[in-house]
Amino acid sequence: MLGNETERRWVFETLDAMREIGADVARTWAFLDGDESSYDGRSTQPRRGEFNERAFVGLDEVLYECERRRIRVILTLTNYWDDYGGIARYARWAREEGETSAYRREDFFTSPKCRDAFEAFVAKVVTRTNTFTNVAYKDDPTIFAYQLINEPRLPGDDRGDVFHEWATYFGALVKRLDEGNHLVSVGTEGFFMRGEGVEANPFAGAERQGVDVDRLRESDAVDFVAAHVWTDDWMDSDDESKLRFLERWIRAHLAKSANDKPIVFEEFGKKRPLAVRDAYFARTFELLREDDRRRAGALFWLLSPAEIEDYDGFTVYDAPSDASTLNIVRREIESKAAFFRGEGVDACCAECACAPGPGPATRCRGTRGLGARGPSALSPTRTGPASADPCGGTSGELARVTGAGGITVETTIVSVVAHDGLSSTSHCTSRGSSGRRGRCGRTGATGAKRAPRMRA
Repeated sequence: MLGNETERRWVFETLDAMREIGADVARTWAFLDGDESSYDGRSTQPRRGEFNERAFVGLDEVLYECERRRIRVILTLTNYWDDYGGIARYARWAREEGETSAYRREDFFTSPKCRDAFEAFVAKVVTRTNTFTNVAYKDDPTIFAYQLINEPRLPGDDRGDVFHEWATYFGALVKRLDEGNHLVSVGTEGFFMRGEGVEANPFAGAERQGVDVDRLRESDAVDFVAAHVWTDDWMDSDDESKLRFLERWIRAHLAKSANDKPIVFEEFGKKRPLAVRDAYFARTFELLREDDRRRAGALFWLLSPAEIEDYDGFTVYDAPSDASTLNIVRREIESKAAFFRGEGVDACCAECACAPGPGPATRCRGTRGLGARGPSALSPTRTGPASADPCGGTSGELARVTGAGGITVETTIVSVVAHDGLSSTSHCTSRGSSGRRGRCGRTGATGAKRAPRMRA
């Protein structure tokens, strides 16, 4: 966190707001590539292989502040889109070094120079020791998972072999460097490339974007599946049609994950009016509860202090204006907490106090009953006593599921917040109904300047 005092305060306020509603997982960019003037010298990698220690100290502080609040973090390592550098920056570096075949950003996935550069960056992050806590990243339980890339695509590829090989290689690399201590994921949009799932895709041609979510579901290099839900960007239709798509999309992914890896809908959001957004959020959580084992998680886009401009229309503010949306989120967190305490209730009631329940677990009947809890929505298995419940009991047993490679993960509270925690600022997204998109707003992982709007 390298912003000014106001920007730093925004980060702290966002993390505090997460704790207030009970959210316990944030997703953020762990990179800012290139030497653009708008980065103000805050890039993690201004030039290929040149790492800015000051920026990495900012990442250390984010993890430290999250650890203090019992929030865990998904660290995303690069971006398909141009924002914050991403894979286009790696392709540009490769061209500058004479690799003429690195022409498009998609060439990142096959370029030897891009692979070498990204491997060096991954090693820099995963093998780091936090300067605030003196804990090696590989041993830090604050890190929920490493995410290889955000929203990868290879347009026109109807086989998916190129990306699958890339993801397999780098997933294995992270596991080797990390000694298998953390989960690994890929931030896919969730498009289906084969079988009946194709019918659930949001737009024609989604099956030709080169990323096969079903193959990732089967891969030993990936521990949980990710999907995004952007009906306002993928679809040019009325809100009723978007709700019908939402139902079809989530159910298709839940069905695929029924006997396999858990799934996290790690980006979803809805533009105002508020009543429409609230209905959309409520329906999203209702659909996730159709999985009677409650293995699916969700991260909404985007929690922010009221002072930050709503650049993309999806911001949920920590303010009275958005209280109804945050109450929907809060109730879902309470519901999931109750489920994994073995209470068999769909939601805690907000007007009651905590009261003793059967066995060692405590029945929570209010928003204050979610203080100390077990691990977040998906986490590497660990042993030891259940965490203390603020009402005097314990959190009870955690449901366990097994992912690829025999890795056991625990499922507890729903993950609900995506925020650019590395930055002291927010960022925005402009997307088109065809699924093409670009991000804009404040720059990068540790940036502070506003970037121009763009469309990828």
